[in-house]
Amino acid sequence: MILLNNKVGFFNNEIQSKWGIFCTVSDHKSSNFFLETRKKVEHFAVAHPYIFAVGVALPQVCFMEIVERFLEISAPPSDAIRKSTADYVTLCKKIPIMVIVIGPCLEELIFRGVVQPCIRIATGRVMELCQINPAEEVDFLVCKIKRANLISVLATSLLFGFSHLSNGTGISQAVTATIGGIVRGLLKEKLGLRISIASHMAIGALCWTSLFFTARYNGSSSF
Repeated sequence: MILLNNKVGFFNNEIQSKWGIFCTVSDHKSSNFFLETRKKVEHFAVAHPYIFAVGVALPQVCFMEIVERFLEISAPPSDAIRKSTADYVTLCKKIPIMVIVIGPCLEELIFRGVVQPCIRIATGRVMELCQINPAEEVDFLVCKIKRANLISVLATSLLFGFSHLSNGTGISQAVTATIGGIVRGLLKEKLGLRISIASHMAIGALCWTSLFFTARYNGSSSF
């Protein structure tokens, strides 16, 4: 009986030892893969910032569409919100320059160009008073960013999403605007304001193109 227990104990220790080594090696490989991927993405973004901005726009639009559809199913909008959304879509169809150029430029200049830097400066001063280093870099999504900058990105994105509640299109657009604001806030911090504007314009162009082909497919003459 004692011999059997010793064999079982040895067997369990052997498994734990090999499994622990396997987990360590696996985690190390995953960490290296993540770091290498991040370096490649950052290198491409710096070398081709405008291409990167447009490339980021496409999956963002797809993700935003999925979120909007999910929110509409889980919490169906009221008739007033449906009418407001229809009016907003009609405006986008009639004045494409508004959704592709004017709107993105104004929103990025105000939120990422003015609000975000102001929040970053204020956050940095508050953190210094609390004896916290605002310049210390932290990992967020696929990039490293300073603490004060990250807080300013998140706070500005929340304000940006909240501002979209005023157009009457409901909570879905506010949520997607917040998510998009985080992406463009990171673009602004890492690559500059022009790149966040370019990404926002690309999103506007993709949305308008989607509306155009949807109308053509449905046989609508609104375009």
